[in-house]
Parts: sequence; C-alpha cells; structure tokens
Amino acid sequence: MANMFDSFKDSINKGVATVSVKSGSLKEKTLIKTAISNAQKQMASELNDLGVRFYNTWKAGSASVDIFTEDFQRIQGYEKEIEGLKERLEQMKEEEEKLLGGGQKAPAAGGSVFCTNCGKALPVGSRFCDECGTPLS
Repeated sequence: MANMFDSFKDSINKGVATVSVKSGSLKEKTLIKTAISNAQKQMASELNDLGVRFYNTWKAGSASVDIFTEDFQRIQGYEKEIEGLKERLEQMKEEEEKLLGGGQKAPAAGGSVFCTNCGKALPVGSRFCDECGTPLS
C-alpha cells in the first residue's frame, strides 16, 4: 500500500514539475515564435519588393545588381535572425528534456498521460501525442 502511495506521490510530483517547466517557458516560446513569424513576413515583403524592383531594372535594360546590395544584406539579416530564433527554440526544447527526464512518457494521473513536448493530456496507452505527434514511449 505504501508503494502505491509513493508511486502516486512521485507521479504527482513529476506532473507538477512538468507543468512548472512547461509554463515557465511557454511565454518565452510564444514571444520567439511571434518574432519568427514577424521576421518571415517582413522578409517576404522585402523579397517581393526586391523582385519587382529587380524586374523593372532588368526591363529598363540595366544588368547591374550592385544597386541591390543593401537589399540583399537586409534580407540576409532576416534569414540570420530567423535561424537564431529557431536555434533558441531548439535549445529550450533540449533544456526542457533535461529537466523533465529526456522526453520520457509522463506519468499517468487521473486516467491521463501528459505529452512531455506540449503538455497535452492524453488517454493512458496513447502511443503518440495527437496535438504535436511526439512519441510517448
């Protein structure tokens, strides 16, 4: 009987730790994902404008691309920004996995297991998270 209570206590403690870790990084992840989205939109707009200006320059008979160097560099800056933000998200995921025990299946609690990637409650026996697709084995 004592083992059952200890097991239940461990399950609750792991569940609380999972929620604590996930909620602590949720805000930062949301901010990073928003920054990525904004940078992608700005880069797409810049690429569209560049394409129109480049075409018009070519159409006018100019073959020089030197006048677009600043545009190329600005777009490259967006690419580097996006890459850095994605790397930060990956670092956060790795940090969470270390804190939560390497992405193992979360303990059962109240007839559910919790995805260690997104935290969604799932039926006991689930093999994959139906929210993010993470294996639960």
